[in-house]
Amino acid sequence: MKTIHFTMLSTAWLVLCLFSVSPAGQAGSSPACPQIEAALPADFHEAVIAAEALAEKGMYTAAAQSLSAFAKARPTPSFAYIDYDIGFFHYQAKEFKKAVPHLKKAVAQAPCFVQGHQLLADALYEAGNAGAAAPVMEKAAEMAKDPDLTFQAAVFWIAAESPKNALSLLRKLEAHNAPKSEWLVALSNVLGMLEKKKETAQAMEKAARAGNDPDLYFHAAWLWLEADQPRNALKLLETLARRKTVKTDWLLLLCNTYMTLDKPANAAETMDRAVEQDPAPENLYTGGVLWLQAEKPVKARRHLLRLTNLPEPEADWFVALAQAWAMSGDIGKAAPAMEKAFAIRQKCDHAYQAGVMRLQLNQPDKALSSLLFLEKRPAPKADWLATLSNAWVMKDDFVRAAPVMERAASISKKNTHYFRASQLWLQADKPARALPLLVLLAETPAPEAEWLVLLSNTHLLLEDVPHAAKAMERAAGISKKGKHYYRAAMLWHQAGEGPGILDKTIALLRLSVAKDPVEQRWLIDLADRLIQTRQHKEALSVMERTRLAGSGEPLALCYRGALLWLALQQPRKALPVLEFICKKPGPEYAWLASLVRLNMELARPEQAGTVLSRLLEAFPGETRAWKLAVWTAREQADYARAAAAMAVAVHLDPGDTDSLNALGRYYQMAGVPARAAAAFRKAAGPAPGPEDWDRIRDVYVSGKLYEEALEAARSAVAAAETPGRWEAVGDIAFLMHRYEDSAHAYARAADLSDTASVRLKTAYALMKQDKLAPAARLFQNILDRDKADAGLRRQASQALAYVRGIQSLMPEADQSATHVQ
Repeated sequence: MKTIHFTMLSTAWLVLCLFSVSPAGQAGSSPACPQIEAALPADFHEAVIAAEALAEKGMYTAAAQSLSAFAKARPTPSFAYIDYDIGFFHYQAKEFKKAVPHLKKAVAQAPCFVQGHQLLADALYEAGNAGAAAPVMEKAAEMAKDPDLTFQAAVFWIAAESPKNALSLLRKLEAHNAPKSEWLVALSNVLGMLEKKKETAQAMEKAARAGNDPDLYFHAAWLWLEADQPRNALKLLETLARRKTVKTDWLLLLCNTYMTLDKPANAAETMDRAVEQDPAPENLYTGGVLWLQAEKPVKARRHLLRLTNLPEPEADWFVALAQAWAMSGDIGKAAPAMEKAFAIRQKCDHAYQAGVMRLQLNQPDKALSSLLFLEKRPAPKADWLATLSNAWVMKDDFVRAAPVMERAASISKKNTHYFRASQLWLQADKPARALPLLVLLAETPAPEAEWLVLLSNTHLLLEDVPHAAKAMERAAGISKKGKHYYRAAMLWHQAGEGPGILDKTIALLRLSVAKDPVEQRWLIDLADRLIQTRQHKEALSVMERTRLAGSGEPLALCYRGALLWLALQQPRKALPVLEFICKKPGPEYAWLASLVRLNMELARPEQAGTVLSRLLEAFPGETRAWKLAVWTAREQADYARAAAAMAVAVHLDPGDTDSLNALGRYYQMAGVPARAAAAFRKAAGPAPGPEDWDRIRDVYVSGKLYEEALEAARSAVAAAETPGRWEAVGDIAFLMHRYEDSAHAYARAADLSDTASVRLKTAYALMKQDKLAPAARLFQNILDRDKADAGLRRQASQALAYVRGIQSLMPEADQSATHVQ
């Protein structure tokens, strides 16, 4: 008989079971059939015996022919048993087609002949006509009430590819109190043919339990997995795994089930048992991978390291080993393993992973050996090129990194790659190469603020400030961040003095200070520009938001804030800020100077003096520091201190004429004329002018240093002779009681400009020399010639009267002497 194979399970044992009973002996318990039980005539009986004798010798064809010849010779009467025997002998001779017509004739003569129907069904089946055999066997089963024949009928229906007909029979068999295992196996296969996966698995599990067959338990578990019921499979497989003797296949399927249920640790432990039984490379590899999935890299390496020692190792083994080392954090061992995988298979993914690991180890040279291979592939992936670019970055070779990243971008079309390429071009000092990439990003439907910020910086590097400002303003509009509004404002400010630039700057600064957290410099810059545009009220409001004293802001920014408070006429707001920054180590000159001036303005001279002392101590060589000291002293009318400070300033800058002149003035105001004159003389240089001598003369005169004054006056006359200068010589000589010199000087003045006042002074000098007559003539001359100046006329008149009086008291001889000049 033909062997039937059921789905996923060999059923040769089932077919052997079905046909292990010879056709003649089947259904022995069937009801009696009168046509068969009737006695044969003697000659018929002898013919049957003769045929059976041949059959006993194995001569089945001869037996069939012998009995067939007898039947043809004696066509009547007809006996069903004769045709049955002929069919039986042909069947035994494997002449199934010859057997079929005789068996059909037999059952036609004896419709209740169960064995005849059964043998006919077998012959039809063996003749290749399972569809015809199945209903005949089904009829035999119905007559005999034999479940085994029902099962045979179902098997024939299965062979005829009529699973639905088989199903009805097998369901009847399933309903028996103790259905046989093979019945349930057949039922499972039929249900499988009908694609009823859950029922297929249920039937196979019942078959396994009926026969207590571990192989059927295994197959039932497999069917439960096919039905997407892994938990049902798990119960069966765990039962098998607890047996004393366990097959490797059971463990492998249990392992798969654990993985389906996301229990990688259980799967890995089960695979360990399988490896103990069969350490095949595929089992070792699977065990290693499972331990990796269970996040137990140490246990994974126990299997994977065994594989690496085998001849002709596979690349996947080293990949898994690399992952195991990587999970343990040992990239130094993971990288060589991945490189070994690449060396075996030359697979791009392995080269890529090896390159990535070498970059993690900061070993760009070793990474390049793998990544350059990828660059040369006909169609490299963008991620490969991006990683290669990163390797060049590690070597600070931005000129090579940038074009590779740009190539990655052209492949992936990813904005992140375009952005990174533009960053690298900037690092390579090639902003012109970065610009088109950033412009491309800026023109996308939804550009990111970060891209526009970099575009702005690139425009700035290319000295295109207006475009830089526009890009930054767009970035701010997207990000809504205060720092971006502030940066845009500063760029517009930098763009120039165009119409509306200041207003745009202020508008952006207003937006920046409306965003939290606000930086102090944003407030300072806004207030500064509001002051520039005379918007003092708003500027004051902005400055009230500042927190400068005691803050962590740059001290230079705090100083700017203090200056703005001063510009807003708020000196007491500026004071704590200046005091704060000036207390810091190493304050700048301007901070201390401003605090000195502010304290003086606020009538705090003591505090100003303290700060000034610190300023002079910190900047002893700064001329401006000593001039500030001059100013504070002058503000307090302390001209001696002012002069002392100015003397230091002059010492530091001896060529500063203005400082020397100022020094002279302060000495003069302090009542030190000699030093004042010396300062003026030094300021005048090697060739003093007449005005210089005039000033020096006046200083000496103010200090009653007449000798020095006379010398200065004569120097002035020598430099430029004028009536006034001769008059000054005469005045100084008169004060020194050197009346002759005085009269001579007055006379020279009169020669240059004959004025009444000079004649009057000359007369007085003559009078002091007792030259009364010439003096009297000069007094009279004034009275006769000068009518306008009443004061001079009065003095001249009084002096003349005095002279006349003296002359009247003198002897004649003495009077005549007075007329001689």
